[in-house]
Amino acid sequence: MSKFYRLLLVGAPGVGKGTYSVRAATALQCAAISSGDLLRKEVTNKTEIGKKLQSMIEGGVLVPDEIISGMVASHLKELKQSNQFPGGYILDGYPRNVNQAKTLWDSKEIQVDHVINLTQPRNVIVTKLSSRRCCADCGFVYNCAKINEGGIVMDPLMPKTEGVCDKCGSTKPLVTRKDDQLDVVEKRQSEYEALATPLLEFYESKRILHNFEVLGGTKVYLPKLLDLIKSL
Repeated sequence: MSKFYRLLLVGAPGVGKGTYSVRAATALQCAAISSGDLLRKEVTNKTEIGKKLQSMIEGGVLVPDEIISGMVASHLKELKQSNQFPGGYILDGYPRNVNQAKTLWDSKEIQVDHVINLTQPRNVIVTKLSSRRCCADCGFVYNCAKINEGGIVMDPLMPKTEGVCDKCGSTKPLVTRKDDQLDVVEKRQSEYEALATPLLEFYESKRILHNFEVLGGTKVYLPKLLDLIKSL
């Protein structure tokens, strides 16, 4: 019988949690549950809660705990009922603070066996996020940053044909989202650092915390992450 994983990926905004959780989940036949994706879905669908969330997200304001908790619990319940995750699940972005982590741990509603902390220098993350550009029509994300610093090498990700979106073919100039503006990016990093210290200490006290340095792209580091997960 294959393993049943109950994992949590943590790390600063922009470190790659979403990318790694989705790709790792696909490889392990797990469900990838992203609190950020659930929030953005509400915004895209223009639900009542989505309208309230939009201004928070664009301003880099953290969404209240009870909203995040309710969304994740509801989504996981739906997955359980439809039996869509035979290999388990990987949480991304929740719990995001020590209060959520303690509540979840005591309730046992969503169990976590191992926590993987993705790390990367703050200045690299800030450069990546503030260099993101997206299609004005479909929202597909590109990145104009070329990073070669401290052993971290990342090339720009731009349209294959200059001035033409790979996904929808739009010829409109790429735009910077409000939450990718430098001041918002810096604010989110500082807020995360304040929340992360007690969160990581909590999971370290439970002896389930594992640190994983991301020093390059997914082509090299996804196999390394999968090796770590399979060794747990």
